[in-house]
Amino acid sequence: MTQKQTDQGKSGSSGKGAAQGGKGGEGGREEPSPIDVQKSLKGIDFPATKDDILSRARDGGASEEVMAELEQLPERDYDSPAEISRELGKLH
Repeated sequence: MTQKQTDQGKSGSSGKGAAQGGKGGEGGREEPSPIDVQKSLKGIDFPATKDDILSRARDGGASEEVMAELEQLPERDYDSPAEISRELGKLH
């Protein structure tokens, strides 16, 4: 049990640190989580253009970090939230 707790602590902290510290530290800003991005798009209708996505995120009170991520999306139509997440994943 002690070993399991130790392993969980190591994997939990190192995974989070690598995801946030490695990328966020280099660019000077922290990347938003995919959940934060999806929350900002709640209620959007698909298919959606990049402009639709940016407008919905702005109206939804998206953070500056979320907006900066979404502004990097290529200009095209997106058919689902998962497609937006996949495209954002390609940018990093």
